[in-house]
Amino acid sequence: MDSKTLLGLAGIGGTLLGTVFGAAGTLRVARINAQAQANLASRAAWRQVYTAFCATMLAHTARTSAAQELLDAQSADPQALRRAGSELAAGRDTVRTAAAAVTVEGPPLVSAQAQTASSLVRLQDLLLQSMINTRLAGHPLTGETRAEATTAQNAVNQVIDSFTEHCQLLLHPQTATRRARRKIRLLHRARP
Repeated sequence: MDSKTLLGLAGIGGTLLGTVFGAAGTLRVARINAQAQANLASRAAWRQVYTAFCATMLAHTARTSAAQELLDAQSADPQALRRAGSELAAGRDTVRTAAAAVTVEGPPLVSAQAQTASSLVRLQDLLLQSMINTRLAGHPLTGETRAEATTAQNAVNQVIDSFTEHCQLLLHPQTATRRARRKIRLLHRARP
């Protein structure tokens, strides 16, 4: 073979090699873009579910505060107490539904926190219903019962604060510190 033929074959080989590397690079970039799009879509779903759960919990906190104010009133209106009791029961069911949506979306630690919050809301609701029934029967509330109601609300608030912190880490990992990034990895791996 003469030098022109060898040079032509080398050129064709180089072109083929460049095409193979170019195609591999293009496929790699496409895979990275697809993964980024999937992450963005899952974060959008998380954002909606987490927001709905937080809004439900804030509404629950407002209902419990209103019920406690009614219970603390010297002469509580029986109709208002009954209405507050039915609103608490309806709110408890709404919290349970919102917690179930968080459980489906995950990750596991955030799901566990939502379930814990739902359980605490249920217990708090039972306590407040008992307090309402006591007042409807014409009996005064004890200081111990009032302290239990405050403790229950504080427990709900602590779980919601922790839930909110973890949601912020999951939804905005780019703003996380090095220590928080480690926590994000643990959030994805942790099992309840």
